[in-house]
Amino acid sequence: MERRFAIVPGDGIGIDVTKEAVRVLEAASKAFGFTLTLTSFPYGADHYLKTGETLPPGTHETWARDFDAIFMGAFGDPRVPDMRHAAEILLGTRFAMDLYANVRPVRCLAERLCPLRAYHAEDVDFVVFRENTEGLYAGVGGIFKKGTPDEIGIQENAAQLDILAGLDEEIDVGSHHVMRVTGPNHVFNRLDRFARGEIVEWDAEDRD
Repeated sequence: MERRFAIVPGDGIGIDVTKEAVRVLEAASKAFGFTLTLTSFPYGADHYLKTGETLPPGTHETWARDFDAIFMGAFGDPRVPDMRHAAEILLGTRFAMDLYANVRPVRCLAERLCPLRAYHAEDVDFVVFRENTEGLYAGVGGIFKKGTPDEIGIQENAAQLDILAGLDEEIDVGSHHVMRVTGPNHVFNRLDRFARGEIVEWDAEDRD
């Protein structure tokens, strides 16, 4: 089985971290018996300052067609004070490819690494879902017919997708416990209640 990764190291520490993370991918390919094909792309501050280009036309289409995953490092360079290149590469890719959910699996791999006194490594096993294209990333917002069944929010579609992605994961792993951690995103909170009744029942905790 072949796994094709587009590697975009980015800037600064992103280059160093990506280099080490690629070593992990290479070790995983040997351990789990798959072929790893890595293609590196130069897009970042250096490329932008040399060419004035953030991403060439058609890049997102190429990544979607030819790769299984895109591995991006960190972006940001003081030589580009407005961070235009970072916004267009990182956020531009999220929007163009509809990468609406930021999914972060968390597991403790060894007992000695568990930071919680009253728990063991096997107790640390959860998945964090957070917005990836709406909220602060979108820079827009608004609610129409607030508090009614016809309520419409600019962020509604992405919030619903995040909720459904989280619920799908919980169903897949057989869990029915969800902790919702929110800030001022009240549209998300109300949509959460609608989805809760429509998809599956679960035990929920709220943290603001």
